[in-house]
Amino acid sequence: MGVVLVLVLAAVGIVVAVTAGGGSDGDRDDSTTAPPSVTGTAGGAGATSTPSLEPADADLVAALLPFTVTDCRSASRDGDGVVAAVSCAPGGSTAASAPEQLSVISYGTAEALQADLRERSVGLTGSDPGTTCAHGRSGVERWARTAHRRGSFVCRVTPGRFAVYWTVDDSRLGFTAELPDADQFLAWWRVYDPI
Repeated sequence: MGVVLVLVLAAVGIVVAVTAGGGSDGDRDDSTTAPPSVTGTAGGAGATSTPSLEPADADLVAALLPFTVTDCRSASRDGDGVVAAVSCAPGGSTAASAPEQLSVISYGTAEALQADLRERSVGLTGSDPGTTCAHGRSGVERWARTAHRRGSFVCRVTPGRFAVYWTVDDSRLGFTAELPDADQFLAWWRVYDPI
């Protein structure tokens, strides 16, 4: 029994030595010099790490649902209380045209989220019935996917541009994106749910 154990350990040692030694320089895989990039999906257990994301930003991307963002990069953390920020391509396929870029912002506190919301809402008022973002008009509204109020929706409309900032209050997240018109944006937004 002792001889078999020695032979097995010796064989394991040879395999480890061959794996660690790696053959000639021409056969060597220099993957350590080329860091991986994010071209796949993010979120969940299948998320890949990327050297361009700061740790807090990588945590933010991993907290989003799989396949909802791709090609994420760290973004500037504008404003007090922002703990992570990324710029990504929206993932997932919908029948509606998706924005080219989506920014995701994570706030440290609910107060920081509300302060950023107030800043982004400057000059806008709550929408009157019949003059909502859904009608292609600038304004500030509340939105919900369920019976619970889930966040705020700020839209700024200029010719050929429908820019939106929306919050998910319970998660302390904010999102920004834009498309040329309200109908296009809202058709995408109504089915896009990254959380």
